[in-house]
Amino acid sequence: MNRDGLRTGALVSAVVPVHNGAAFLAEALDSILAQSHSTIEVIVVDDGSTDGTEAVLWDYAGALRVIRQRQRGAAAARNRAIQAARGDFLAFLDADDRWEPMKTERQLGLLHREADLEAVFGWVRQFRSSASAPTCESGSDWPVPVDLEGLVLGTLLIRKEAFLRVGLLDETFQVGEFIEWFSRAKLERLRWKSLEEVVLRRRIHGENQGITKRDLYMREYSRALRLHVRRLASGSEDKEELC
Repeated sequence: MNRDGLRTGALVSAVVPVHNGAAFLAEALDSILAQSHSTIEVIVVDDGSTDGTEAVLWDYAGALRVIRQRQRGAAAARNRAIQAARGDFLAFLDADDRWEPMKTERQLGLLHREADLEAVFGWVRQFRSSASAPTCESGSDWPVPVDLEGLVLGTLLIRKEAFLRVGLLDETFQVGEFIEWFSRAKLERLRWKSLEEVVLRRRIHGENQGITKRDLYMREYSRALRLHVRRLASGSEDKEELC
């Protein structure tokens, strides 16, 4: 692949898992299709939706690839898309979030300038989704932090070969699959950098798994940390702690 091809012709496979996400799915898909880097294949895995998700997807017929499966969870849905991806690069978006228009172009540009890099993250800006955002016990509005560095799947752009070197997502995790994957990536010495600009807008609403499944998330974080420590003890020389 030549240097200009990396910036303008590289095929990026955008992975979108969805389960009953009809309310916000169109906004997510529009944000991918509006990217300034236009060489993108959009792969949506409908993970057993029972709401109006299928009707939304019909509106995008011809603009994306749709894979349907019985409900197996987000990790399994993402893995299904990764295995079907044709692109040399992978990117990820949840069905209730949005990419910034320059996300893929800026991140490909960084990979172009620093050829030893394998992956690029970015920053996240959170926003409330009208009245659906929950309230704190005090009655105040749910707090939305300022822009933050986002070591999360939604900001990631990665060479497919590098992702597969680390391995697919662990489908036994329901909400903490990226934490577990990133711990393996650190042990594999994935070469990554964070682009210092907002690339993802994360929607805060009443159905966020970080809110509705907070206890499960903490249990899975603890499980991922234990796995990381076990792997370090088994012979890795990388003593860096799991972030």
